[in-house]
Amino acid sequence: SRDPVRLVTSRGLFREVPLALLSIESTGLPARLYRGTRWLDARGLSMSLESFAHGAGEGTLAGTLAALGPGAATMVTSRPGGALVLAGAKHARELAQALQESFHAATGEALTVAVEELWPDEALLGRSPDLVRPPRFGVLAEAIRARAATAVLAAPPAGFACLPGFVERCGACRSAPASHENEVAGERYPERLCAACHARRELARTQGEAPSPHLEQAFELGETERERHEEQAGHVALLGATVEGLPALVAGLGGVDQVALTYRAIGAAIDTAVSELVEKLGLRRRWQRHAAGAGEVWLLLPASRALDGVRRLVEGVETGLNREAEALGGYPEIQEGLRRMRLSVGVAFAPSTYGPCLVATLARALIASARRVSLRRDPLAPPTSAVDFW
Repeated sequence: SRDPVRLVTSRGLFREVPLALLSIESTGLPARLYRGTRWLDARGLSMSLESFAHGAGEGTLAGTLAALGPGAATMVTSRPGGALVLAGAKHARELAQALQESFHAATGEALTVAVEELWPDEALLGRSPDLVRPPRFGVLAEAIRARAATAVLAAPPAGFACLPGFVERCGACRSAPASHENEVAGERYPERLCAACHARRELARTQGEAPSPHLEQAFELGETERERHEEQAGHVALLGATVEGLPALVAGLGGVDQVALTYRAIGAAIDTAVSELVEKLGLRRRWQRHAAGAGEVWLLLPASRALDGVRRLVEGVETGLNREAEALGGYPEIQEGLRRMRLSVGVAFAPSTYGPCLVATLARALIASARRVSLRRDPLAPPTSAVDFW
């Protein structure tokens, strides 16, 4: 079934391109996630994204795909803020519009959908740039990224830039008009928020009814500082980590099925490591996990537990990647790539009064610094994870 000659000659069975690959990305997610004035805003948006990506009801990613009918679309991989979907070409435009509408209704954010039409053989083996080199999924990935970049440049700026001065803006996002009052613990006056930010904060103060793959998280930032007798009481740490080598590995894979296996293996390794970290450090209701891209993890921890958390996260992810590689016996290329993957970690310590945007910007700079340390190593030496903190 994977013979390239037979697959390519099967194109004559179709009058037009039958399939389409949809790359779904939340527009400007990293910056918009931490634009609020409180960590509760980041948690609320993360919960909205998680519910849309992994929920099963109406208005979710799975519900939108199911509304097209059985077999009309298949979800290759999904994560908060992004997904890869294989659908029929005749449903692609309709599906893209439906996803954008349901995503905005569920999260209040914009969604960029890039569509690339492809033949059945390209879905299995990828696309060759010419008739000589073997087909690789990287060719498809580059085409989808180019379409997504064009869509982002053409999208209008978000927010209400032309609000008159006498209209009060939201105290969290500073873009939409304020219409709701939100009580803040420890403060005398309520905070004025827009409808979207108010809904996120109310959502962030609740725990989902459906079982979560992770342990209970903190409702408010103050719960991460519960131990007031500690030397670092009143401080938090934002831990950001990126799995290095993922884009290069995915670009070299031959088909969509291999991409799905790779993303699933990395996601399982990260989820298991985070759950073990929380359990062993006793962080129930004292931590937060925020939405992140593929191969990334963002955690808010008490400052006194951050360094121990980094050690456990790095060890857990590396062990998990090796475990997932052993389970993929029929894919030696993916196995070797998973075994060689390592983490670049940035840890930003800050007082709890600092804004999330400032702390997240610092954490991203520390991740980039850790990545530069890894690149300066001898290429023949075994890969190692790198950590930078401030």
